[in-house]
Amino acid sequence: MLQLTHTAMRIIRADQTRREAKAAAKAKAKFRQLNHQVMLRLVESAASILRTGEPTYFEFEGACRSGIRRSLIMQGWKWTDADNAAADVVSAALKQIGAVRPTWDQGQPECAANFSVEHYYCSRCGASIPDERKASGRAKFCSDLCTTAASLTKARLSGERRSLADYLAQISRTSAEEVRQRTGTCEQCNRPFIAHSGQLFCSVRCRGLAERSKPEVNCEQCGTVFRSRLNHGQRQKYCSKPCSDAAATGVERWRKPRPQVTCEGCGSVFSLKVVSRPRRFCSQSCANRKNNSDRARMRCEPVTEPQEWDFTAKGGR
Repeated sequence: MLQLTHTAMRIIRADQTRREAKAAAKAKAKFRQLNHQVMLRLVESAASILRTGEPTYFEFEGACRSGIRRSLIMQGWKWTDADNAAADVVSAALKQIGAVRPTWDQGQPECAANFSVEHYYCSRCGASIPDERKASGRAKFCSDLCTTAASLTKARLSGERRSLADYLAQISRTSAEEVRQRTGTCEQCNRPFIAHSGQLFCSVRCRGLAERSKPEVNCEQCGTVFRSRLNHGQRQKYCSKPCSDAAATGVERWRKPRPQVTCEGCGSVFSLKVVSRPRRFCSQSCANRKNNSDRARMRCEPVTEPQEWDFTAKGGR
């Protein structure tokens, strides 16, 4: 999860405040507008001038807007109101004569028919363009880094990409929403905490207290008393897995009987857990006791003298 510093939060808040103030000021602003008859007359005059533009209708766009704005200012209009009114008049005139404004790419010399421009310096950093990039044709940047940076700058200025403040603000809102959705209440101390998947307690201490305070209940299958624990918010009903399976299927499942063996050390009877490995003693202590007694008995037995052998005889004795 992304953690925002205090500096980043101050930048985000300042940017949001500035945007809100700008939007509020724009909403409250009421520009002065032209009369309908005056508007029509000015549009006709501007359209007649713009039609004479060569090679496009936009040749005298700036001159028309400047002239209308200057005349309105001379009549006592504010500069902002006069400029907005002049822009509306020129836009209406261009729309009336059917002028279509070209895009930025269409306005570049490289896009003109039968016209090519050779660039010697990078359009972004001003460094000289290497010869190998010039050979490819229409090279405007000295490296791929400048090409990418120029594309990002153009996208940011045109509004296609968000600013860093907007991105951080969105991340902050998303993180706050995730924290709010994951906030739970501890079942032991009832304190709020940020819970993970299936987490019921806020700490190991609360979990231990809840485990030690488990109530004693009777198994619903066999009646054995056991301590019931929480499992996904529900108390345990059965003491073991066989009882749970028997309650679910309605058939009691009993374990296979284990073979009974008598211990060679103490004589008690015990059951074998693993049949493939037979045992002689019930515990390790019995086995040690039996082995020690056998060793002591072997030490106490008298040693018989060895029988002499006569290897000279024919029979070997």
